[in-house]
Amino acid sequence: MSGQATGQAPQPYPDASGLAPDVLHRSIFESAVDFAMIATGLDGRVVAWNVGAERVLGWSASEMTGEPVDRIFTPEDRAGERPAAEMRLSLAEGRAADERWHLRKDGSRFWASGEMMPLRDASGGHVGFLKILRDRTGAREAGEALREAEMRRATLLELTDTLRDIREPGDLSHAACQVLGTALEVSRVGYGIIDKAAETITIERDWNAPGIESLAGVLHFRDYGSYIDDLKRGETAIVADAALDPRTRDNAAALEGISARAFVNMPVVEQGSSVALFYVNHAAARSWSAGEVALMREVAERVRGATERLRSERALRESEEQFRVFAQAVPNQVWAARPDGYLYWFNEQA
Repeated sequence: MSGQATGQAPQPYPDASGLAPDVLHRSIFESAVDFAMIATGLDGRVVAWNVGAERVLGWSASEMTGEPVDRIFTPEDRAGERPAAEMRLSLAEGRAADERWHLRKDGSRFWASGEMMPLRDASGGHVGFLKILRDRTGAREAGEALREAEMRRATLLELTDTLRDIREPGDLSHAACQVLGTALEVSRVGYGIIDKAAETITIERDWNAPGIESLAGVLHFRDYGSYIDDLKRGETAIVADAALDPRTRDNAAALEGISARAFVNMPVVEQGSSVALFYVNHAAARSWSAGEVALMREVAERVRGATERLRSERALRESEEQFRVFAQAVPNQVWAARPDGYLYWFNEQA
């Protein structure tokens, strides 16, 4: 039952046709509380900022009106002139789809999907732009988690297969660096021995993507920033953009010169002291996810264990060879037997 008296005509929806167009448009603009809707002038400054934008981005309309819209773009996108490129694309094609990280007022990042389109007046003249965004961080992170889990599984399987038949420690670490570097699509991966007193790292060999030069040799950490202080404490140094990080921004040009604008430096600690360094470099700025850093650590630990096992096996073989040489050289009879008296080795004298 509808609850209406029998024979009573249904009530029509409220008629909005009498509303002035500007009132109707403002009502629609403000009712989209799940979408950030931002109108800008031709100069890219905000002229309208809806309730959804306040909720998603954190700034109020009064705070943002008259401000450049690129405040909501990440530093990397501003440096790459992404806001202007988006405006040009929307003019050329009528709209510019947009899926990327953006910034909130508190500096946190969120993944937004949406688009930008040109705004025109009644005569068709171009007067500005409308940018529409929706916060899709949860879906993005869930998808990233699945992709990272699959990448981790595939990378560790490939690592196991690759290292199985390698018997030289240097070859083993280089092969592992290649597996990880290819999986993460970075510029360089390598190991080095660090001298905390001299604040240097000595690199014998590293893996480099095509077009990236090796860092083999001795490097002085202070030439590239103050993050050596983190490494001395046994802490991993993670830099997404050397030009912005306070530890590296004064040395950003030097880091860019070695294709390491973004990097992760992970100390290898033994008995409470950092003795080596596992590092991942990338020529361009990039964020490092917790899953990527965890994968780096797992690969570093596996390689460290595998190389130590190879070195131990080599030392044992050398020790056994030294014993055989000594046993053959002495004039006495020398043999080795099982508990049942069966001889399984004896020298030529015996």
